[in-house]
Amino acid sequence: MYTCLQSALVAPLEGVMDDKPFEHRLTRRAALRLLVAGSGASVLAASTSTRLFAASVAAGPATLPQQQAGVNQLNIAWNAAPPNLNPLNAVSQAQWTTFASVYSTLCMSDPQNQTFAPDLAESWDIAADGSSYTFHLRTNARWHDGLPVTAADVEWTYTMALHPDTTSNLAGQFRAIKGAADYTAGKADRVTGIRVLDDHTIRFDMETPNGIFMIQTVPGPTPFAILPKHLLGSVKPADLATTPQLTSAPVGSGPFKVVRYVPNQFIEMQANPDYHFGKPRIDKLVFNIVQSPDATSVAMDRGEIDMPLFDTGAAPADMYRKFISDPRFKIVGVADGPVIGYGFNFRIEGIRDPRLHQAWLYALDRQTLNSTFNLGAGKLVNSWMIHQWYQKPEWADLYPYDPDQARSLLQQMGWDSSRVVSVNVITLADDNTRSWIAAEQQMLSDVGIQISINEMDVASWVNQFYNEPHEFEAVRVTFGAFPDPDGFLSFHMQSGSKNAFGYANADLDQKIKNGEQQIQQPDRVAIYQDIAQQMLVDLPVAPVVWQNSWLIQNQRFHIPQFDTLSPATSLSDIPLATRFLTGADYFKFRMDQWSLSV
Repeated sequence: MYTCLQSALVAPLEGVMDDKPFEHRLTRRAALRLLVAGSGASVLAASTSTRLFAASVAAGPATLPQQQAGVNQLNIAWNAAPPNLNPLNAVSQAQWTTFASVYSTLCMSDPQNQTFAPDLAESWDIAADGSSYTFHLRTNARWHDGLPVTAADVEWTYTMALHPDTTSNLAGQFRAIKGAADYTAGKADRVTGIRVLDDHTIRFDMETPNGIFMIQTVPGPTPFAILPKHLLGSVKPADLATTPQLTSAPVGSGPFKVVRYVPNQFIEMQANPDYHFGKPRIDKLVFNIVQSPDATSVAMDRGEIDMPLFDTGAAPADMYRKFISDPRFKIVGVADGPVIGYGFNFRIEGIRDPRLHQAWLYALDRQTLNSTFNLGAGKLVNSWMIHQWYQKPEWADLYPYDPDQARSLLQQMGWDSSRVVSVNVITLADDNTRSWIAAEQQMLSDVGIQISINEMDVASWVNQFYNEPHEFEAVRVTFGAFPDPDGFLSFHMQSGSKNAFGYANADLDQKIKNGEQQIQQPDRVAIYQDIAQQMLVDLPVAPVVWQNSWLIQNQRFHIPQFDTLSPATSLSDIPLATRFLTGADYFKFRMDQWSLSV
Protein backbone atom coordinates (compact mmCIF):
# COMPACT_ATOMS: atom_id res chain seq x y z
CA MET A 1 0.00 0.00 0.00
CA TYR A 2 1.33 3.43 -0.91
CA THR A 3 0.11 6.20 1.25
CA CYS A 4 -0.11 9.47 1.43
CA LEU A 5 -2.28 12.38 0.79
CA GLN A 6 -0.31 15.60 0.44
CA SER A 7 1.08 17.37 3.48
CA ALA A 8 1.66 21.01 4.30
CA LEU A 9 0.09 23.94 6.12
CA VAL A 10 -3.36 24.58 4.73
CA ALA A 11 -5.93 27.11 5.88
CA PRO A 12 -9.39 25.81 6.81
CA LEU A 13 -12.44 26.15 4.59
CA GLU A 14 -13.11 29.85 4.34
CA GLY A 15 -16.65 30.77 5.29
CA VAL A 16 -17.54 27.08 5.58
CA MET A 17 -15.78 25.63 8.60
CA ASP A 18 -14.38 27.06 11.78
CA ASP A 19 -10.73 27.12 12.76
CA LYS A 20 -10.70 23.36 13.40
CA PRO A 21 -10.78 21.79 9.94
CA PHE A 22 -13.18 18.89 9.47
CA GLU A 23 -14.59 19.02 12.98
CA HIS A 24 -17.98 20.41 11.94
CA ARG A 25 -20.40 19.58 9.18
CA LEU A 26 -20.51 21.63 6.04
CA THR A 27 -23.83 23.25 5.31
CA ARG A 28 -25.68 21.88 2.28
CA ARG A 29 -25.09 25.19 0.48
CA ALA A 30 -21.39 25.02 1.22
CA ALA A 31 -21.18 21.45 -0.02
CA LEU A 32 -22.88 22.38 -3.26
CA ARG A 33 -20.44 25.26 -3.61
CA LEU A 34 -17.60 22.78 -3.32
CA LEU A 35 -19.00 20.61 -6.08
CA VAL A 36 -19.85 23.49 -8.40
CA ALA A 37 -16.61 25.34 -7.83
CA GLY A 38 -14.49 22.31 -8.69
CA SER A 39 -10.96 21.58 -7.76
CA GLY A 40 -9.74 25.07 -8.54
CA ALA A 41 -11.84 26.01 -5.54
CA SER A 42 -12.04 29.59 -4.49
CA VAL A 43 -14.05 28.12 -1.60
CA LEU A 44 -10.85 27.24 0.20
CA ALA A 45 -8.42 29.69 1.58
CA ALA A 46 -5.15 29.38 -0.30
CA SER A 47 -2.60 27.18 1.37
CA THR A 48 0.30 28.96 2.95
CA SER A 49 3.02 28.69 0.34
CA THR A 50 6.64 29.63 0.35
CA ARG A 51 7.92 31.87 -2.39
CA LEU A 52 11.40 30.46 -2.32
CA PHE A 53 11.97 26.80 -3.03
CA ALA A 54 14.95 26.56 -0.72
CA ALA A 55 12.92 27.90 2.17
CA SER A 56 10.22 25.32 1.57
CA VAL A 57 12.55 22.40 2.16
CA ALA A 58 15.35 23.75 4.32
CA ALA A 59 14.12 23.80 7.89
CA GLY A 60 17.60 23.74 9.35
CA PRO A 61 21.18 24.58 8.56
CA ALA A 62 21.75 21.86 5.94
CA THR A 63 22.87 23.08 2.52
CA LEU A 64 20.75 21.84 -0.37
CA PRO A 65 22.55 19.91 -3.12
CA GLN A 66 23.45 22.42 -5.82
CA GLN A 67 23.61 21.87 -9.55
CA GLN A 68 27.26 21.59 -10.59
CA ALA A 69 28.61 22.48 -14.01
CA GLY A 70 29.02 19.46 -16.24
CA VAL A 71 27.03 17.19 -13.89
CA ASN A 72 23.74 15.66 -15.02
CA GLN A 73 21.58 16.14 -11.94
CA LEU A 74 17.99 14.89 -11.81
CA ASN A 75 15.79 16.60 -9.22
CA ILE A 76 12.66 14.81 -8.04
CA ALA A 77 10.26 16.13 -5.39
CA TRP A 78 8.36 14.08 -2.84
CA ASN A 79 5.39 15.57 -1.02
CA ALA A 80 6.19 13.63 2.16
CA ALA A 81 9.31 12.27 3.79
CA PRO A 82 9.85 8.51 3.98
CA PRO A 83 8.70 7.16 7.37
CA ASN A 84 11.93 5.15 7.50
CA LEU A 85 14.50 3.61 5.16
CA ASN A 86 13.74 0.02 6.14
CA PRO A 87 12.78 -2.16 3.14
CA LEU A 88 11.23 -4.70 5.51
CA ASN A 89 8.59 -2.18 6.58
CA ALA A 90 7.91 -0.06 3.52
CA VAL A 91 4.53 1.37 2.55
CA SER A 92 5.09 4.82 1.01
CA GLN A 93 6.14 6.08 -2.41
CA ALA A 94 9.12 7.93 -0.95
CA GLN A 95 10.36 4.61 0.40
CA TRP A 96 9.96 2.50 -2.73
CA THR A 97 11.53 5.12 -4.99
CA THR A 98 14.50 5.24 -2.62
CA PHE A 99 14.83 1.46 -2.59
CA ALA A 100 14.45 1.21 -6.37
CA SER A 101 17.34 3.67 -6.73
CA VAL A 102 19.69 2.21 -4.11
CA TYR A 103 19.01 -1.52 -4.00
CA SER A 104 18.76 -4.38 -6.46
CA THR A 105 16.14 -7.11 -6.58
CA LEU A 106 16.29 -10.67 -7.86
CA CYS A 107 14.33 -9.73 -10.99
CA MET A 108 12.62 -6.70 -12.49
CA SER A 109 9.25 -6.13 -14.06
CA ASP A 110 9.70 -5.10 -17.72
CA PRO A 111 6.66 -3.02 -18.73
CA GLN A 112 7.65 -2.68 -22.38
CA ASN A 113 8.14 -6.37 -23.11
CA GLN A 114 5.54 -7.51 -20.58
CA THR A 115 7.77 -10.00 -18.84
CA PHE A 116 10.16 -10.58 -15.96
CA ALA A 117 13.66 -9.26 -16.61
CA PRO A 118 17.02 -9.98 -14.96
CA ASP A 119 18.45 -7.91 -12.15
CA LEU A 120 20.68 -9.68 -9.62
CA ALA A 121 19.49 -12.95 -11.10
CA GLU A 122 20.65 -13.48 -14.68
CA SER A 123 18.31 -16.44 -15.11
CA TRP A 124 15.94 -18.67 -13.17
CA ASP A 125 14.34 -22.09 -13.34
CA ILE A 126 10.81 -22.87 -12.21
CA ALA A 127 9.72 -26.43 -11.47
CA ALA A 128 6.87 -27.49 -13.74
CA ASP A 129 4.60 -28.04 -10.75
CA GLY A 130 5.59 -24.75 -9.06
CA SER A 131 7.25 -26.56 -6.15
CA SER A 132 10.58 -24.73 -6.41
CA TYR A 133 12.19 -21.62 -7.91
CA THR A 134 15.94 -21.49 -8.55
CA PHE A 135 17.76 -18.20 -9.22
CA HIS A 136 21.21 -17.93 -10.79
CA LEU A 137 22.92 -14.71 -9.66
CA ARG A 138 25.24 -12.69 -11.85
CA THR A 139 28.89 -12.70 -10.81
CA ASN A 140 29.57 -8.99 -11.44
CA ALA A 141 27.12 -7.56 -8.88
CA ARG A 142 28.84 -5.54 -6.15
CA TRP A 143 27.69 -3.76 -3.04
CA HIS A 144 28.41 -0.06 -2.96
CA ASP A 145 31.36 -0.80 -0.65
CA GLY A 146 32.89 -3.05 -3.32
CA LEU A 147 32.17 -6.51 -1.89
CA PRO A 148 30.38 -9.07 -4.09
CA VAL A 149 26.67 -9.82 -3.80
CA THR A 150 26.16 -13.52 -3.07
CA ALA A 151 23.37 -16.01 -2.49
CA ALA A 152 24.04 -15.66 1.25
CA ASP A 153 22.80 -12.06 1.05
CA VAL A 154 19.60 -13.22 -0.64
CA GLU A 155 19.04 -15.98 1.92
CA TRP A 156 19.59 -13.60 4.83
CA THR A 157 17.27 -10.92 3.39
CA TYR A 158 14.36 -13.30 2.87
CA THR A 159 14.93 -14.83 6.29
CA MET A 160 14.78 -11.41 7.94
CA ALA A 161 11.55 -10.66 6.06
CA LEU A 162 10.09 -13.67 7.87
CA HIS A 163 11.72 -13.12 11.28
CA PRO A 164 9.16 -12.19 13.96
CA ASP A 165 11.47 -9.68 15.67
CA THR A 166 11.93 -7.49 12.59
CA THR A 167 8.17 -6.72 12.58
CA SER A 168 8.38 -7.10 8.81
CA ASN A 169 5.20 -6.48 6.87
CA LEU A 170 6.28 -9.10 4.32
CA ALA A 171 5.82 -12.26 6.40
CA GLY A 172 2.40 -12.96 4.92
CA GLN A 173 3.71 -12.43 1.40
CA PHE A 174 6.39 -15.11 1.74
CA ARG A 175 4.50 -17.66 3.83
CA ALA A 176 4.34 -19.98 0.79
CA ILE A 177 8.07 -20.78 1.25
CA LYS A 178 8.52 -24.13 2.95
CA GLY A 179 9.06 -23.68 6.69
CA ALA A 180 8.27 -19.94 6.60
CA ALA A 181 5.19 -20.10 8.81
CA ASP A 182 6.95 -22.16 11.48
CA TYR A 183 9.94 -19.81 11.44
CA THR A 184 7.77 -16.71 11.82
CA ALA A 185 5.86 -18.41 14.64
CA GLY A 186 9.11 -19.20 16.46
CA LYS A 187 8.75 -22.96 15.98
CA ALA A 188 11.92 -23.33 13.88
CA ASP A 189 15.36 -21.76 13.87
CA ARG A 190 15.65 -21.54 10.09
CA VAL A 191 13.51 -21.40 6.97
CA THR A 192 14.00 -24.85 5.50
CA GLY A 193 12.74 -23.86 2.06
CA ILE A 194 15.51 -21.30 1.42
CA ARG A 195 18.55 -23.19 0.18
CA VAL A 196 21.89 -21.73 -0.89
CA LEU A 197 23.33 -24.09 -3.50
CA ASP A 198 26.53 -22.13 -4.11
CA ASP A 199 27.72 -18.52 -3.96
CA HIS A 200 25.59 -17.56 -6.95
CA THR A 201 22.68 -20.00 -6.85
CA ILE A 202 19.72 -20.03 -4.48
CA ARG A 203 16.57 -22.16 -4.48
CA PHE A 204 13.23 -21.50 -2.84
CA ASP A 205 11.19 -24.62 -2.10
CA MET A 206 7.47 -24.08 -1.63
CA GLU A 207 5.35 -25.54 1.16
CA THR A 208 2.89 -26.62 -1.54
CA PRO A 209 2.94 -25.99 -5.31
CA ASN A 210 2.85 -22.23 -5.91
CA GLY A 211 2.12 -20.70 -9.29
CA ILE A 212 2.76 -17.06 -8.35
CA PHE A 213 6.06 -16.89 -6.44
CA MET A 214 7.63 -14.79 -9.20
CA ILE A 215 4.89 -12.20 -8.70
CA GLN A 216 5.21 -12.42 -4.93
CA THR A 217 8.97 -11.96 -4.91
CA VAL A 218 9.60 -9.42 -7.68
CA PRO A 219 7.44 -6.35 -7.01
CA GLY A 220 5.82 -6.98 -3.65
CA PRO A 221 4.23 -3.87 -2.18
CA THR A 222 7.57 -2.24 -3.00
CA PRO A 223 10.57 -3.57 -4.97
CA PHE A 224 11.91 -6.24 -2.61
CA ALA A 225 15.41 -5.00 -1.87
CA ILE A 226 18.22 -7.48 -1.29
CA LEU A 227 20.20 -6.31 1.76
CA PRO A 228 23.93 -6.71 2.59
CA LYS A 229 24.43 -9.51 5.10
CA HIS A 230 28.04 -8.53 5.74
CA LEU A 231 26.89 -5.16 7.11
CA LEU A 232 23.69 -6.23 8.85
CA GLY A 233 24.09 -9.90 9.71
CA SER A 234 25.60 -9.20 13.12
CA VAL A 235 22.73 -6.89 14.12
CA LYS A 236 19.99 -8.43 16.24
CA PRO A 237 16.78 -8.69 14.19
CA ALA A 238 14.92 -6.56 16.73
CA ASP A 239 17.53 -3.79 16.31
CA LEU A 240 17.59 -3.70 12.50
CA ALA A 241 15.03 -0.91 12.28
CA THR A 242 17.28 1.46 14.24
CA THR A 243 20.65 0.62 12.67
CA PRO A 244 22.13 3.44 10.51
CA GLN A 245 22.02 1.23 7.41
CA LEU A 246 18.20 1.28 7.59
CA THR A 247 17.73 4.78 8.97
CA SER A 248 20.20 7.15 7.34
CA ALA A 249 23.02 5.52 5.35
CA PRO A 250 21.76 2.62 3.20
CA VAL A 251 24.32 0.59 1.26
CA GLY A 252 22.89 -1.29 -1.70
CA SER A 253 23.94 -2.71 -5.04
CA GLY A 254 21.62 -0.62 -7.20
CA PRO A 255 22.20 2.13 -9.77
CA PHE A 256 22.70 4.96 -7.26
CA LYS A 257 24.69 5.36 -4.04
CA VAL A 258 23.49 7.51 -1.14
CA VAL A 259 25.78 10.48 -0.51
CA ARG A 260 23.76 12.35 2.08
CA TYR A 261 20.37 12.09 3.76
CA VAL A 262 19.03 15.05 5.71
CA PRO A 263 15.71 13.92 7.22
CA ASN A 264 12.67 15.89 6.09
CA GLN A 265 14.80 17.79 3.55
CA PHE A 266 16.49 15.64 0.88
CA ILE A 267 18.34 12.49 -0.10
CA GLU A 268 21.32 13.04 -2.37
CA MET A 269 22.63 10.17 -4.50
CA GLN A 270 25.34 9.69 -7.10
CA ALA A 271 25.66 7.23 -9.96
CA ASN A 272 27.17 3.87 -9.06
CA PRO A 273 30.16 3.41 -11.42
CA ASP A 274 30.26 -0.33 -10.65
CA TYR A 275 26.57 -1.02 -11.29
CA HIS A 276 26.16 -4.43 -12.91
CA PHE A 277 24.33 -2.93 -15.92
CA GLY A 278 26.91 -0.16 -16.28
CA LYS A 279 27.18 3.33 -14.82
CA PRO A 280 23.86 5.25 -15.07
CA ARG A 281 23.66 8.06 -17.61
CA ILE A 282 22.48 10.44 -14.87
CA ASP A 283 25.36 11.51 -12.61
CA LYS A 284 23.41 12.72 -9.62
CA LEU A 285 19.89 12.08 -8.28
CA VAL A 286 18.32 14.25 -5.59
CA PHE A 287 14.99 13.57 -3.91
CA ASN A 288 13.77 16.83 -2.40
CA ILE A 289 11.06 16.76 0.28
CA VAL A 290 8.69 19.59 -0.55
CA GLN A 291 5.46 19.31 1.38
CA SER A 292 3.62 22.21 -0.22
CA PRO A 293 2.33 21.66 -3.77
CA ASP A 294 2.52 25.43 -4.28
CA ALA A 295 6.21 25.42 -3.42
CA THR A 296 6.73 22.45 -5.73
CA SER A 297 5.06 24.33 -8.57
CA VAL A 298 7.28 27.37 -8.01
CA ALA A 299 10.37 25.14 -8.00
CA MET A 300 9.28 23.56 -11.28
CA ASP A 301 8.84 27.02 -12.81
CA ARG A 302 12.38 27.84 -11.77
CA GLY A 303 13.81 24.62 -13.19
CA GLU A 304 14.66 23.26 -9.74
CA ILE A 305 12.39 20.20 -9.93
CA ASP A 306 12.21 17.87 -12.94
CA MET A 307 9.40 15.64 -11.71
CA PRO A 308 7.17 15.75 -8.63
CA LEU A 309 5.88 12.53 -7.07
CA PHE A 310 2.82 12.30 -4.83
CA ASP A 311 1.84 9.36 -2.70
CA THR A 312 -1.72 9.60 -3.96
CA GLY A 313 -0.34 8.66 -7.39
CA ALA A 314 -1.51 12.03 -8.69
CA ALA A 315 -0.59 15.68 -8.36
CA PRO A 316 -3.20 18.26 -7.36
CA ALA A 317 -5.57 18.99 -10.25
CA ASP A 318 -4.44 22.60 -10.54
CA MET A 319 -0.89 21.45 -11.21
CA TYR A 320 -2.02 19.40 -14.20
CA ARG A 321 -4.05 22.33 -15.51
CA LYS A 322 -1.02 24.59 -15.22
CA PHE A 323 1.67 22.40 -16.76
CA ILE A 324 -0.30 20.86 -19.63
CA SER A 325 0.15 24.16 -21.48
CA ASP A 326 3.79 24.69 -20.44
CA PRO A 327 6.07 23.58 -23.32
CA ARG A 328 8.90 22.86 -20.88
CA PHE A 329 6.93 19.95 -19.41
CA LYS A 330 4.95 16.95 -20.54
CA ILE A 331 2.29 14.88 -18.82
CA VAL A 332 2.27 11.12 -19.23
CA GLY A 333 0.23 8.47 -17.49
CA VAL A 334 0.42 4.90 -16.27
CA ALA A 335 -2.80 2.95 -16.54
CA ASP A 336 -4.51 1.28 -13.61
CA GLY A 337 -2.76 2.84 -10.67
CA PRO A 338 -3.75 2.87 -6.99
CA VAL A 339 -7.24 2.76 -5.48
CA ILE A 340 -8.31 5.69 -3.31
CA GLY A 341 -10.83 4.59 -0.72
CA TYR A 342 -11.89 4.01 2.85
CA GLY A 343 -10.78 1.05 4.96
CA PHE A 344 -12.51 -0.18 8.11
CA ASN A 345 -11.33 -1.75 11.36
CA PHE A 346 -13.18 -5.04 11.79
CA ARG A 347 -12.15 -5.24 15.44
CA ILE A 348 -14.66 -2.54 16.38
CA GLU A 349 -18.34 -3.22 17.01
CA GLY A 350 -20.56 -1.42 14.53
CA ILE A 351 -17.64 -0.42 12.33
CA ARG A 352 -17.27 -4.04 11.20
CA ASP A 353 -20.87 -4.33 9.97
CA PRO A 354 -20.89 -4.70 6.15
CA ARG A 355 -24.12 -2.73 5.97
CA LEU A 356 -22.26 0.37 7.16
CA HIS A 357 -19.67 -0.09 4.39
CA GLN A 358 -22.39 -0.65 1.78
CA ALA A 359 -24.26 2.45 2.94
CA TRP A 360 -20.96 4.34 2.72
CA LEU A 361 -20.66 3.58 -0.98
CA TYR A 362 -24.33 4.24 -1.75
CA ALA A 363 -23.98 7.64 -0.05
CA LEU A 364 -21.11 8.82 -2.25
CA ASP A 365 -21.79 10.31 -5.68
CA ARG A 366 -18.51 8.93 -6.92
CA GLN A 367 -19.03 9.90 -10.56
CA THR A 368 -19.41 13.55 -9.61
CA LEU A 369 -16.50 13.36 -7.20
CA ASN A 370 -14.27 11.87 -9.90
CA SER A 371 -15.18 14.43 -12.54
CA THR A 372 -15.10 17.42 -10.18
CA PHE A 373 -12.01 16.75 -8.11
CA ASN A 374 -10.07 14.16 -10.13
CA LEU A 375 -10.32 15.60 -13.66
CA GLY A 376 -12.26 12.46 -14.58
CA ALA A 377 -8.98 10.57 -14.59
CA GLY A 378 -10.16 7.60 -12.56
CA LYS A 379 -12.49 4.65 -12.94
CA LEU A 380 -15.30 3.67 -10.61
CA VAL A 381 -14.83 0.24 -9.04
CA ASN A 382 -16.51 -1.46 -6.10
CA SER A 383 -13.60 -3.40 -4.64
CA TRP A 384 -9.85 -3.28 -4.37
CA MET A 385 -9.92 -6.52 -6.44
CA ILE A 386 -9.65 -4.90 -9.85
CA HIS A 387 -7.78 -7.49 -11.96
CA GLN A 388 -9.63 -8.15 -15.20
CA TRP A 389 -9.06 -11.89 -15.49
CA TYR A 390 -11.62 -12.87 -12.85
CA GLN A 391 -14.14 -10.01 -13.12
CA LYS A 392 -17.87 -10.54 -13.65
CA PRO A 393 -19.60 -7.81 -15.69
CA GLU A 394 -22.47 -7.42 -13.23
CA TRP A 395 -20.11 -6.35 -10.44
CA ALA A 396 -19.59 -2.99 -12.13
CA ASP A 397 -23.25 -2.10 -11.53
CA LEU A 398 -23.16 -2.55 -7.78
CA TYR A 399 -23.40 0.42 -5.40
CA PRO A 400 -24.66 3.25 -7.61
CA TYR A 401 -25.27 6.59 -5.96
CA ASP A 402 -28.43 5.95 -3.92
CA PRO A 403 -28.78 7.92 -0.67
CA ASP A 404 -32.16 6.35 0.10
CA GLN A 405 -30.66 2.86 -0.05
CA ALA A 406 -27.88 4.06 2.24
CA ARG A 407 -30.42 5.31 4.79
CA SER A 408 -32.36 2.04 4.57
CA LEU A 409 -29.26 -0.04 5.32
CA LEU A 410 -28.33 2.16 8.26
CA GLN A 411 -31.86 1.83 9.63
CA GLN A 412 -31.67 -1.98 9.30
CA MET A 413 -28.49 -2.14 11.35
CA GLY A 414 -29.76 0.32 13.95
CA TRP A 415 -27.00 2.81 13.24
CA ASP A 416 -26.83 5.72 15.66
CA SER A 417 -26.73 8.81 13.43
CA SER A 418 -25.10 10.81 16.22
CA ARG A 419 -22.13 8.47 16.32
CA VAL A 420 -19.02 10.03 14.81
CA VAL A 421 -16.60 7.74 12.96
CA SER A 422 -12.98 8.88 13.18
CA VAL A 423 -11.20 8.61 9.82
CA ASN A 424 -7.40 8.72 9.85
CA VAL A 425 -5.77 10.49 6.92
CA ILE A 426 -2.21 11.52 6.25
CA THR A 427 -1.82 15.28 6.55
CA LEU A 428 -3.60 17.06 3.72
CA ALA A 429 -1.75 19.74 1.82
CA ASP A 430 -3.63 20.89 -1.26
CA ASP A 431 -6.99 22.61 -1.44
CA ASN A 432 -8.38 20.21 -4.02
CA THR A 433 -7.94 17.18 -1.76
CA ARG A 434 -9.46 19.05 1.16
CA SER A 435 -12.45 20.04 -0.96
CA TRP A 436 -12.82 16.48 -2.21
CA ILE A 437 -12.86 14.98 1.29
CA ALA A 438 -15.15 17.72 2.57
CA ALA A 439 -17.64 16.89 -0.18
CA GLU A 440 -17.52 13.20 0.77
CA GLN A 441 -18.00 14.16 4.39
CA GLN A 442 -21.15 16.10 3.50
CA MET A 443 -22.57 13.29 1.36
CA LEU A 444 -22.06 10.82 4.19
CA SER A 445 -23.59 13.22 6.70
CA ASP A 446 -26.66 13.59 4.50
CA VAL A 447 -27.53 9.91 5.00
CA GLY A 448 -26.66 9.83 8.71
CA ILE A 449 -22.96 8.90 8.78
CA GLN A 450 -20.98 11.52 10.66
CA ILE A 451 -17.21 11.39 10.19
CA SER A 452 -14.34 13.37 11.67
CA ILE A 453 -11.11 13.65 9.73
CA ASN A 454 -8.08 12.90 11.89
CA GLU A 455 -4.98 14.25 10.16
CA MET A 456 -1.53 12.96 11.12
CA ASP A 457 1.96 12.57 9.73
CA VAL A 458 2.94 9.49 7.74
CA ALA A 459 4.77 7.73 10.56
CA SER A 460 1.84 8.12 12.96
CA TRP A 461 -0.66 6.96 10.35
CA VAL A 462 1.43 3.89 9.53
CA ASN A 463 1.85 3.04 13.22
CA GLN A 464 -1.85 3.28 14.01
CA PHE A 465 -2.96 1.35 10.94
CA TYR A 466 -0.40 -1.45 10.83
CA ASN A 467 0.73 -1.97 14.40
CA GLU A 468 -0.93 -3.21 17.57
CA PRO A 469 -3.31 -2.16 19.01
CA HIS A 470 -4.49 -0.77 15.61
CA GLU A 471 -5.90 2.47 17.00
CA PHE A 472 -8.22 3.53 14.21
CA GLU A 473 -11.86 3.19 13.24
CA ALA A 474 -11.49 3.94 9.55
CA VAL A 475 -8.87 5.29 7.15
CA ARG A 476 -9.02 7.13 3.85
CA VAL A 477 -5.88 6.50 1.85
CA THR A 478 -4.36 5.36 -1.42
CA PHE A 479 -4.23 1.57 -1.56
CA GLY A 480 -1.58 0.22 -3.90
CA ALA A 481 -2.93 -1.94 -6.73
CA PHE A 482 -0.96 -5.17 -6.50
CA PRO A 483 -0.18 -7.08 -9.71
CA ASP A 484 -2.07 -10.11 -8.44
CA PRO A 485 -4.92 -10.31 -5.90
CA ASP A 486 -2.75 -12.55 -3.74
CA GLY A 487 -0.47 -9.57 -3.09
CA PHE A 488 -3.08 -7.49 -1.29
CA LEU A 489 -4.58 -10.53 0.42
CA SER A 490 -1.30 -11.87 1.79
CA PHE A 491 -0.04 -8.39 2.70
CA HIS A 492 -3.21 -7.15 4.42
CA MET A 493 -5.74 -9.89 5.06
CA GLN A 494 -4.02 -13.19 5.81
CA SER A 495 -3.30 -14.59 9.26
CA GLY A 496 0.38 -13.97 9.93
CA SER A 497 0.37 -10.70 7.98
CA LYS A 498 0.00 -7.28 9.59
CA ASN A 499 -3.78 -7.87 9.26
CA ALA A 500 -4.35 -4.13 9.55
CA PHE A 501 -8.09 -4.36 8.89
CA GLY A 502 -8.56 -7.16 11.43
CA TYR A 503 -10.29 -9.08 8.64
CA ALA A 504 -8.15 -12.26 8.52
CA ASN A 505 -9.96 -15.51 9.23
CA ALA A 506 -9.41 -19.24 8.73
CA ASP A 507 -11.84 -19.52 5.82
CA LEU A 508 -10.16 -16.71 3.89
CA ASP A 509 -6.71 -18.13 4.74
CA GLN A 510 -7.66 -21.40 3.07
CA LYS A 511 -8.98 -19.65 -0.03
CA ILE A 512 -5.76 -17.65 -0.32
CA LYS A 513 -3.74 -20.84 -0.04
CA ASN A 514 -5.90 -22.56 -2.66
CA GLY A 515 -5.37 -19.66 -5.05
CA GLU A 516 -1.60 -19.74 -4.64
CA GLN A 517 -1.41 -23.45 -5.34
CA GLN A 518 -2.93 -23.28 -8.82
CA ILE A 519 -0.24 -23.20 -11.49
CA GLN A 520 -2.38 -22.01 -14.41
CA GLN A 521 -4.37 -18.78 -14.21
CA PRO A 522 -7.63 -20.30 -15.58
CA ASP A 523 -7.60 -22.66 -12.60
CA ARG A 524 -7.51 -19.67 -10.27
CA VAL A 525 -10.50 -17.81 -11.70
CA ALA A 526 -13.26 -19.49 -9.69
CA ILE A 527 -11.26 -19.17 -6.45
CA TYR A 528 -10.75 -15.44 -6.83
CA GLN A 529 -14.29 -14.85 -8.01
CA ASP A 530 -15.40 -16.40 -4.72
CA ILE A 531 -13.06 -14.14 -2.74
CA ALA A 532 -14.07 -11.09 -4.79
CA GLN A 533 -17.74 -11.79 -4.13
CA GLN A 534 -16.97 -11.84 -0.41
CA MET A 535 -15.10 -8.52 -0.70
CA LEU A 536 -18.02 -6.95 -2.58
CA VAL A 537 -20.34 -7.80 0.30
CA ASP A 538 -18.10 -7.15 3.32
CA LEU A 539 -16.27 -4.17 1.74
CA PRO A 540 -13.23 -3.99 4.05
CA VAL A 541 -12.16 -1.39 1.49
CA ALA A 542 -14.82 0.94 0.06
CA PRO A 543 -13.26 2.46 -3.09
CA VAL A 544 -13.90 6.03 -4.16
CA VAL A 545 -11.92 5.86 -7.41
CA TRP A 546 -9.32 3.72 -9.18
CA GLN A 547 -6.68 6.15 -10.35
CA ASN A 548 -4.72 6.41 -13.53
CA SER A 549 -1.38 7.81 -12.39
CA TRP A 550 -0.34 10.96 -14.25
CA LEU A 551 3.25 12.19 -14.07
CA ILE A 552 4.55 15.66 -14.89
CA GLN A 553 8.05 15.54 -16.40
CA ASN A 554 10.42 18.24 -17.49
CA GLN A 555 11.07 17.71 -21.21
CA ARG A 556 14.79 17.39 -20.49
CA PHE A 557 14.20 14.21 -18.46
CA HIS A 558 13.94 11.01 -20.50
CA ILE A 559 12.56 7.63 -19.45
CA PRO A 560 12.72 5.37 -22.54
CA GLN A 561 9.25 3.92 -22.04
CA PHE A 562 7.65 7.36 -21.82
CA ASP A 563 9.60 8.79 -24.74
CA THR A 564 7.68 6.46 -27.08
CA LEU A 565 4.31 7.97 -26.09
CA SER A 566 2.52 10.57 -28.18
CA PRO A 567 2.61 14.00 -26.54
CA ALA A 568 -0.56 15.18 -24.83
CA THR A 569 -2.17 18.37 -26.09
CA SER A 570 -4.86 18.54 -23.42
CA LEU A 571 -5.93 16.77 -20.25
CA SER A 572 -8.39 14.74 -22.29
CA ASP A 573 -5.67 12.94 -24.27
CA ILE A 574 -3.02 12.02 -21.68
CA PRO A 575 -1.13 9.03 -23.12
CA LEU A 576 -0.98 5.95 -20.89
CA ALA A 577 2.10 3.75 -20.68
CA THR A 578 1.72 0.02 -20.28
CA ARG A 579 2.45 -1.82 -17.07
CA PHE A 580 3.40 -5.43 -16.54
CA LEU A 581 2.94 -5.85 -12.81
CA THR A 582 2.37 -2.45 -11.22
CA GLY A 583 2.03 1.19 -12.14
CA ALA A 584 5.47 1.66 -10.59
CA ASP A 585 7.22 -0.60 -13.11
CA TYR A 586 8.64 2.42 -14.91
CA PHE A 587 10.60 3.57 -11.86
CA LYS A 588 12.40 0.33 -11.11
CA PHE A 589 13.10 -0.93 -14.62
CA ARG A 590 16.60 -0.06 -15.86
CA MET A 591 17.12 3.31 -14.21
CA ASP A 592 20.61 3.24 -15.70
CA GLN A 593 18.98 4.07 -19.06
CA TRP A 594 17.35 7.27 -17.82
CA SER A 595 18.97 10.41 -19.24
CA LEU A 596 18.88 14.21 -19.23
CA SER A 597 19.09 16.47 -22.27
CA VAL A 598 21.71 19.18 -22.20
